[in-house]
Amino acid sequence: MRSRTIPITTAAALAMAGLMVPVAAASGTGRAAAPVAGTPADTRPRWPHGADRSPEMDAHESSDFWTPTRMAAALGAPLPETELTPHHGEGAARVTGVPSSQRLTPGGDGNGYGRIRRPYDKLPHTRAAGRLFFVDAHDKLRSCTAAVVRSRDESLIVTAAQCVYGEPGDHHEGEYRQDPRHHGWHRHLLFVPAYDGRGEREPYSRWGAVRAWKPSAYTGHEGGDANSPYDVALVEVENVYTDQTLQDRVGGYTVLRNQGGAFKVNTVGYPAVDKDLAYRGKDQMWCQGRTRPA
Repeated sequence: MRSRTIPITTAAALAMAGLMVPVAAASGTGRAAAPVAGTPADTRPRWPHGADRSPEMDAHESSDFWTPTRMAAALGAPLPETELTPHHGEGAARVTGVPSSQRLTPGGDGNGYGRIRRPYDKLPHTRAAGRLFFVDAHDKLRSCTAAVVRSRDESLIVTAAQCVYGEPGDHHEGEYRQDPRHHGWHRHLLFVPAYDGRGEREPYSRWGAVRAWKPSAYTGHEGGDANSPYDVALVEVENVYTDQTLQDRVGGYTVLRNQGGAFKVNTVGYPAVDKDLAYRGKDQMWCQGRTRPA
């Protein structure tokens, strides 16, 4: 898999300079298993150049905002440096950006993506991944992939910084009216674990964002740092209809720190490309690739 050929946030690849492995929610208590030995349970951001925090967000407002119609209209987050020439045929993408010799995913398509068997709530690594909806800094309905990452508060998801922050848009135009107080932070963030655009859309309900963090080094300038090692973010979420935490419901990935080197990893997510019917964020897909130093 070539890095970022399609706008997709990987759920099991590199995040905060560490690898992640899925941990299922335990039966009985509903709690996830104990942390992996040597791995801190506290996953608050500690980036070398500091972190920026978003304004407080209203989880209830975000939950109410995302109707099925708006979800269906959400497009993938654009990447300034991405160049695609997709071709359609029989409902399958034939983008030839990844040479066949570099496609590692068994049975993968022209981009190295393979479809995951439904339903998505049956396996730990698929139910902990989901679709993150948001209104970007230009008042566009967008979506990314995000994944639950194990934390002390059991309420964190990891995604790309571009999925929470972008270059500020025009505050005076657009249907959704960017609030000047947000200064480029995306709004109405809503996470749907195990999202299925062709079946049970929300098997684990919906989780609105409370706040988000990104590295200060990530600026989100147009044409800028979409491939930056700082393109990672954390989002705290809550469900206004239950006292359970997100980690209680779906489990989560454990961050493995200080695991430098070359690894073969499987990633899970929701590829989405504007105007490409084969990649509209409805299907959970997986891709196999190799890590490399950031």
